[in-house]
Amino acid sequence: LREVPDSVGDLKHLQSLDLSWTMIQKLPNSICLLYNLLILKLNFCSVLEFPLNLHKLTKLRCLEFEGTKVRKMPMHFGELKNLRVLNPVFVDRN
Repeated sequence: LREVPDSVGDLKHLQSLDLSWTMIQKLPNSICLLYNLLILKLNFCSVLEFPLNLHKLTKLRCLEFEGTKVRKMPMHFGELKNLRVLNPVFVDRN
């Protein structure tokens, strides 16, 4: 899997999404429409860029991205108040 289709945002009742071990480099903005998403796993995706509106996933409790270099963290990341599980964040400067 190399990219997530924009239609993922239509899965309104989705609670868990595991995209670990894929070749995805950027999540589509439509993923931020998954308001019921509780778990998002992106482990070992090599390099990844989060969408700017990630903070709209207000119910998100678990965000895993172990072994994944993050290109850019969204500015309002601190608004994810229900987040309980988060890997140490290492942002790639390139």
